[in-house]
Amino acid sequence: MRNPGIHQLLPAVGADVADPADDEAIRAALGLQSLLQDAGVPSEIFALEEPGALNALVHSYGDRAEWSSSGDTLLTHGGEPRDWPGRVVATPALPPLSTPEKLAQNAAAARKALGALNVEVPEGERLDIALVSTSARSGLQTYSAALAEGLRAHRHRVESIAIPWRDSGALLRRLRAIPRATDLVIVEHEFGLFRDAALLAGLAILRLRRLRVLLSLHELEPDKFRDYVAIYIGAQYKQRGGCLFELLRVPYAVLRTARFMLTYRLTLLLLGWLPDLIVVHSERARENVGLITSDRSRVDVVPHFVEPLDGMPPLATVATDEGRRALRRELGLPEDRIIVVSPGFLFKRKRLREVAAATPKDMTLVIAGTGVDWEANHPEQIRAFLKGRGITNVILDESYERMPKHLLAADAVVLYYRDIFQSGIASHGIWAEKPLVLSEIPSFHMYSAAALYADDEADLTAKLEQLRDPAVRQRLAQGARRLKELLTPEAMALRYLVRARR
Repeated sequence: MRNPGIHQLLPAVGADVADPADDEAIRAALGLQSLLQDAGVPSEIFALEEPGALNALVHSYGDRAEWSSSGDTLLTHGGEPRDWPGRVVATPALPPLSTPEKLAQNAAAARKALGALNVEVPEGERLDIALVSTSARSGLQTYSAALAEGLRAHRHRVESIAIPWRDSGALLRRLRAIPRATDLVIVEHEFGLFRDAALLAGLAILRLRRLRVLLSLHELEPDKFRDYVAIYIGAQYKQRGGCLFELLRVPYAVLRTARFMLTYRLTLLLLGWLPDLIVVHSERARENVGLITSDRSRVDVVPHFVEPLDGMPPLATVATDEGRRALRRELGLPEDRIIVVSPGFLFKRKRLREVAAATPKDMTLVIAGTGVDWEANHPEQIRAFLKGRGITNVILDESYERMPKHLLAADAVVLYYRDIFQSGIASHGIWAEKPLVLSEIPSFHMYSAAALYADDEADLTAKLEQLRDPAVRQRLAQGARRLKELLTPEAMALRYLVRARR
């Protein structure tokens, strides 16, 4: 289903919220959305959760993302509904809809309720948007491509600007070339892909040209900044000489650390001041946003949306047992065993050796993905670990091209990160409608409808053991399908624009 906001209208038409795929209910919800828009409520309102605004339109239900700038339920409480201070109790529940007359009545009632709540509905004009991201193979690259398509789905004009890895000259040239008539510049940023100084210079250029800028930060914490790391290291330098030498060295070390501190604080100040709006994508990043700004009114939280992994076969490929077995034969995988996959880039933070050790012997674990430059020897370390432990039920496939097929062929996805802001590969698992087995960290709480959580290695084994039960796999897959419908790129694209257009 690719209609943003339809999931929020299903309860209003009497749909069973446990099965939001009923064709008649979807048709009724589409009809209600169409009438609401004809009455002057543009599609952006379906991504807006000002206190009480959506309650004036529809019923709420537990699995729905309550996209509120004052607290994102999906991020913080795994989709459980909650109230927040100042929430407005709106009009009575809309009655079930079955006729055009009732649809029209509810459209009028919804419009009246919006007016009573003083909700400012954004205008529905098309925008000219420049989307700045990276051309380097990364999660941010695929995220930005899906965001661009989500914006285009709402008929906005999007120019995608892909910058090579750490190419400061290209970044500044492309930003200077953005037309002045552009309504919004979205900069998708992940530390390490752009140089800090070049990014700040680019943001300054956009500000001087009076272009409206939304900075989307996918990570935010002190040790992402080079100068913070230099301060930390400088404070712990080791002595190398006698007393007189060290007395002379102390002032130099203090001045050097002070320079790094000044640069660090100025970088943070400018990073928060130069853009008009700031978007973060996790509870952890929101907690750290005070590093760069004290003005929370310019900050919004947009959950990481769900999109297919580039190159993934159609889901119909594994819709039947024979299709699933055929895909497994193509990949050289066991056809009738439980298979779990840990896909994506191979870095130590994913604790892949611990996953291998925790996987039950009668299951198969596929580690599918490629290494990263800064930990280039890690795949070989995994192989040595498997050989040293005599582990024979793990397949390590470093083909990036086969990774999407491994994801689709598996029964479940296991991601045992030590820590993370948000996970693009987890979102790909949701799109593939796979059960998830995840480490118990806050950034994964938004996937609770589709996930089992593990505290330690023994608990990880226990959670993998639960996947033997077809009923467990079915329940988690159903949760994945609901999350997939909630977290579409189209709906999250609207969430970007609701605040950007005020």
